[in-house]
Amino acid sequence: MQEQGATTLQEAVRYTVGVTSEPMGQITVVIGYLFAVLSTLKLLMAYVVRRLLTICRVQTLIFLERIEILRGPSSVLFGQASPGGLVNIVSKRPQAENNTEVTAEYGTRDQEKLGIDSTGKLTDDGRVLYRIVGSVKQEDYRSDFTDNKRFQIAPSLTFKPDDKTSLTLFMNYMNDRTNGATASFPPHVGTNLSSQNGKIGTNFFSGEPGFDGTDAKETSFGWGFSHEFNDTWTVRQNARYTSSEWDYKTLYPNIFKAFGYTGQRQVARFGFASLSNSETYAIDNQVQAKFNVGEIANTAIFGLDYAHNKLKEKDASSFIATPFDLFNPVYGNVTSADLPTNYVPKSDDINSQVCFYAQDQMKFGQHWSLVAGLRHDTATSKVEDGITKTQTDNATTGRIGAVYLADNGLAPYISYSESFVPAVGTNFFNKAYSPKTGKQTEVGLRYQPLNSNSMYTASMYKLKESNRLSSDPTNPNNQLQGG
Repeated sequence: MQEQGATTLQEAVRYTVGVTSEPMGQITVVIGYLFAVLSTLKLLMAYVVRRLLTICRVQTLIFLERIEILRGPSSVLFGQASPGGLVNIVSKRPQAENNTEVTAEYGTRDQEKLGIDSTGKLTDDGRVLYRIVGSVKQEDYRSDFTDNKRFQIAPSLTFKPDDKTSLTLFMNYMNDRTNGATASFPPHVGTNLSSQNGKIGTNFFSGEPGFDGTDAKETSFGWGFSHEFNDTWTVRQNARYTSSEWDYKTLYPNIFKAFGYTGQRQVARFGFASLSNSETYAIDNQVQAKFNVGEIANTAIFGLDYAHNKLKEKDASSFIATPFDLFNPVYGNVTSADLPTNYVPKSDDINSQVCFYAQDQMKFGQHWSLVAGLRHDTATSKVEDGITKTQTDNATTGRIGAVYLADNGLAPYISYSESFVPAVGTNFFNKAYSPKTGKQTEVGLRYQPLNSNSMYTASMYKLKESNRLSSDPTNPNNQLQGG
């Protein structure tokens, strides 16, 4: 990340195999196999992603300790997740060594950033540690009339009453406001395709100055607790509460053939606005046991976790018939009656998940390692729009893998893993969709030269996703499941 000069999560994974980053600019999270962004303490919010992708704004690297990329199905430890894999972002937490870093940046398009990362001891004996990470930034975007301002702060405290007990309290607040639009949806004609009218500039803005914009606020807090009873038994509890608000407004051009667009210079515009808020809380309880069975060293974990999310949303839309010139836009011809202000409440979405999981990592001597795990999830989704509709899905997933760690840095391995994600809703015939599942078998070879930070991997795998939704060619109001 340092060699790239990356400042955000999206920039950090640009060159990672299998990950698609910034497909629509800075408004979106990473996609590809980032279908779930995890917190520091393994609290999965996968089901929140279904309708909150655009709320998960750009992740700034100053707040992150490291980024972990897990390829393939990973439901045993992380619950609902895409079969392609996921990205685990690990936030910074207090350290015993005193250190303070202040950063200041200035770049193109008036990009200005200030950041601070300070950590260390609050008491001489090191029983109380602190960390505070904060940043403020502002910058102009490529599109006309578009700029962004962001403030974020993340303090945390760690208490260690003895050498075997630790409690970390943390919180995070973020306010991210964009005036204008980072994605204006210009047509192919005039951008990718030539046009008799010329070329649409990269600074094209299809909205109205002073109207288009996004205002996102997010507050979260929680704790991480661990206690080691003896050399065998350790207990852990991790919890997090998150509240998010999102206010989005935009105008975009009618460039759709279904609405009469044939490549003309002047078009009408659509208006869209959305107000939403989300509350999520999750808790993970875990017991770890380390023991030997003969010459086999075991590290077993058993856990129970629960997560709950409620999303409330209301949308508004409008149609602006006043001609808008794609190649020479003129602003200010829109009246208040043209703007989307007729908000209509959408259904409330309530999702919860409870699961039991178990895993054992076994080491045979100095070279062989085997890991096996099982997880059972019960996921419940409710839609409230005057009538409450409830859907409950159950799934048991597993994984098993073995690796041989040679003295020369070679590590041949083989693995099998599974995943599941509920497919919320019903088809045209009012039949509930089955959960989407994934299965992967993989064999490969990893090589890390001695005294080197480089890692080389070659692998072959078979990945299959089942019950994927697709359009019904015989009924446009229906979706089929297959795969």
